[in-house]
Amino acid sequence: MDAGAGALLLQREVPEEVNLAAARVARDAGVLVVLDAGGEEGPLPVELLCLVDVLSPNETELARLT
Repeated sequence: MDAGAGALLLQREVPEEVNLAAARVARDAGVLVVLDAGGEEGPLPVELLCLVDVLSPNETELARLT
């Protein structure tokens, strides 16, 4: 992770284990972690949510999550 990075944007189209690994590295580096809630239809993994600073769903995704 670039020490100068301002944020990491994760997308659910990426395999969950890749997102988790990237989020852990970003968190350890003090980088903001943003998760785009689109893509995967299933529930958001709790382990990943614990590493996310900002969750970004659109209106349809938000309705599915609530």
